[in-house]
Amino acid sequence: MARGPAKRTEAVVLDTTKLAERDLIVTLLAEDGVLERAVAKGARKGGSRFGAACELYRTSDVLLAPGRSLSIMTDARLVEGAPILRQDFEVLAAAAAIADCVKAVSLEGEGEAIAYALVRRAYEMLAEPLDLAHLQLIVAAFAFKLLALLGWRVELDACVGCGSEDVRWFDSLSGGALCSDCAARVESAELLGEHRRSWLRALLLCPFQELATSPVAPEDAAWMARLSLDWSRAQLDMGLKSFAFFSNL
Repeated sequence: MARGPAKRTEAVVLDTTKLAERDLIVTLLAEDGVLERAVAKGARKGGSRFGAACELYRTSDVLLAPGRSLSIMTDARLVEGAPILRQDFEVLAAAAAIADCVKAVSLEGEGEAIAYALVRRAYEMLAEPLDLAHLQLIVAAFAFKLLALLGWRVELDACVGCGSEDVRWFDSLSGGALCSDCAARVESAELLGEHRRSWLRALLLCPFQELATSPVAPEDAAWMARLSLDWSRAQLDMGLKSFAFFSNL
């Protein structure tokens, strides 16, 4: 029975898993936003034709042929000019947090092309010389932007409980901002304040480049990384281990 045509696409490598002695299962986000899992045969042996194209967080042009359960990667070449992340612990932890978030919202066989563009831009920023606070800003902005694009947009301008515009509290499980009266009935609500509410707006609305050059206090950046994790967990109902690890740096 015919299994359909091969697919050539630009894709970002989000994860790899060892298979047998020499192969890899590669998890990719394709340029159409679809999550793809493919076997790269012989990718772990010296002189493999796949080479660096299967390394984590690299962007490659790949050819995927249909297989029984997983696609088969028959060709993979690095995309010229694509970002190369520094082999720095904090940078790689940030990249893993982004990949964690993408894998949690993506389904094999369906996707949104805009998600791929967002991933590519985020990894381009991680290739820049950023300190931990700005890495936290990029990851937090990525999570809030991605979930907003897919229908989970955080509410910041009115109380999610009653609609009041006098909002001074926040709760991820409730869906965003709360007034004082509604917050009093929510055990997990935390005081927001206008300063941090402005930061949350910036994460949603500002380009990554602007955020990467914005002065930010380390305690604010750490808070945003933690809140973006709480928000993602609340909406997706998933643990997000790599994201949690990064938010605790």
